[in-house]
Amino acid sequence: MPPSTNPVGHNGVTFDVDIAWGERHLDPTKTPVKNCHEMVVDRDNQIYLIGDHTANNVLVYDTDGKLVRTFGTEYPGGHGIDIATENGEQFLFLVDPGDTGRTANGYRESGRVVKTTLYGEVIFTIGHPLTIGVYEPGQEYRPTEVAIAPNGDIYVADGYGSNNILHYDQHGRFIRMFGGPTDPNPAARLLNAHGVCLDTRNPAEPVLVCTSRTDNQFKTFSLDGQLTPLSQQPGVTEAFHIYHGHGVCIDQDGDLYLAQWNAHQTYPLKLTRR
Repeated sequence: MPPSTNPVGHNGVTFDVDIAWGERHLDPTKTPVKNCHEMVVDRDNQIYLIGDHTANNVLVYDTDGKLVRTFGTEYPGGHGIDIATENGEQFLFLVDPGDTGRTANGYRESGRVVKTTLYGEVIFTIGHPLTIGVYEPGQEYRPTEVAIAPNGDIYVADGYGSNNILHYDQHGRFIRMFGGPTDPNPAARLLNAHGVCLDTRNPAEPVLVCTSRTDNQFKTFSLDGQLTPLSQQPGVTEAFHIYHGHGVCIDQDGDLYLAQWNAHQTYPLKLTRR
């Protein structure tokens, strides 16, 4: 299907929507998807999509929608992805909350955050906070998202587990926890801490943006976990086959790529800026 002839957007910023961008050059029998959760772009303008189909958890595209490579069969809940640069080299951080369908003796499968190369080779894993005494026995840990600060610090959103934001240094050593149900500031508590990202528009004071999904709110924090302002996020429309937009990224040309959850196995779509 060709891109739309009626652009979407406002205030002079408009896009053509290509709903077939992510599947036009693929064989769905070889690279199937279930839920497409999030995408990031590397310095070569390649787009990395993470999803929860273990035939290939990560699909790597070029900007034309052609498949560059795939990797990952061990992330049954593949959900979050971020990219970071260390000493000139880029790395991925993959987030797997575990398979939501797997339970045993009343316990849900727990999750993990994994640092990898751009080809999926594992460098280290951040496991259950119980192992370092941060969580109590029986407390759920099912992370959904990760954000990497300019200094390499790692912020993990335990969105399907205990709703905390867990702060680690660049080597995966625990620093602090905030935002969850026991945060000393009631206004800072998160209900379904589903996503987390860094707003670095002011490099001198980067801000951590966290979703409180049940509240339909974003809550913003300083990098040491202190609450600053709140804002609301309106919904989206199905007019352009946008059902449950879950992750969006912007390439070096200013074009947008949208991944969707619970959207009938829909591949990512592209919005090309006019």
